[in-house]
Amino acid sequence: MHDNTIIKWAGTVAVVLAMLLLVSPTWGQIRFGQPTYGNVQIVYSHWSLKQADTTTEINQMSVPVTGFLPLKENLEAIFYLASSSNTLKEPGSEISLSGMGDARLQINHSFMDDQFLLSLCVNRPTGNKQLALDDVLGRSLSRCVALARDLVSVLWSVWLRCWPD
Repeated sequence: MHDNTIIKWAGTVAVVLAMLLLVSPTWGQIRFGQPTYGNVQIVYSHWSLKQADTTTEINQMSVPVTGFLPLKENLEAIFYLASSSNTLKEPGSEISLSGMGDARLQINHSFMDDQFLLSLCVNRPTGNKQLALDDVLGRSLSRCVALARDLVSVLWSVWLRCWPD
């Protein structure tokens, strides 16, 4: 049985890597001639879970800011910063968490006619460093844990159907 698990995981990793290589563009060098650019997106998700006579709503919004800056020939900078907001509404309570995510700065430099690429990346946590769950979540923590457990259960059953022993 242990060998089957390894085969399943290896097969899954191989499929994911193949999909990434086929679907997304891959750059292994400095992007010559790429102009400076910046991008701001708004990503919003909403879920509504009905159980008996109660409804739980989850709202999530993220605003990522990304950018690219060519510094000089064979040298570029890429940055990323995101802000997010999450709300859980259930009968009698509403819980909100929001704040900045990590700030990321990446510097790329190519050498020897673009045969080698050196990247330096700095990730800086900019959000809250501590979270008092009792103050923020209160009695809803057990509800969130139950929802997460249900999600894992569904994902596991789908996994078993896709990869039978």
